[in-house]
Amino acid sequence: MDNNKIIRQMSSKELMRHVLITQGLLMVIALAVSSVFLDFREHWTAQWGFNIKDWVVYAIVPAILIVGFDGITMKTVPEQHYDDGGINRKLFEGLPVPAILLLTAVIAFSEEMLFRGVLQPLTGFVPASLLFAFVHFRYLSKPLLFTGVLTISFLFGFIYEQTQTLTYVVSAHFIVDFTLVLLLKSKSG
Repeated sequence: MDNNKIIRQMSSKELMRHVLITQGLLMVIALAVSSVFLDFREHWTAQWGFNIKDWVVYAIVPAILIVGFDGITMKTVPEQHYDDGGINRKLFEGLPVPAILLLTAVIAFSEEMLFRGVLQPLTGFVPASLLFAFVHFRYLSKPLLFTGVLTISFLFGFIYEQTQTLTYVVSAHFIVDFTLVLLLKSKSG
């Protein structure tokens, strides 16, 4: 049985539990790997800077472009090319907006913590970006979705390369996920 079929057979509660466990594991892996291979305290302290101009340039503008491109895609491309089999709908449809906000924040934080905050400094921009894309294995059977995730992964990797902080890439990731989930909810009812 393929992974997408297994995921589709889960209840929304089971799916939520698996998502939360996965995000927790990503954080634990990030902390464990960084404690062994990086100067833990110095590394994590350096990850959090903020400048309003950089936030606009490296978080807001990329997020708007990604969401805009996604919106155009949804309007112009047949749904079967970008539908993930209803998995995102199942995960988010019953959740109130505050829960969506919290879950998308956890997802953005944990994924970027591992892929940009740990793997990119250790393995480089290209390997970390490819790993991020391939971890989203359920998109492999959908070329449009996989190309989108791959492109976004390289964009997030580029943002990290330019800023050397997680602040902007986590912000961009969160804005994209939160906005797209709200659009998905509004579209489905």
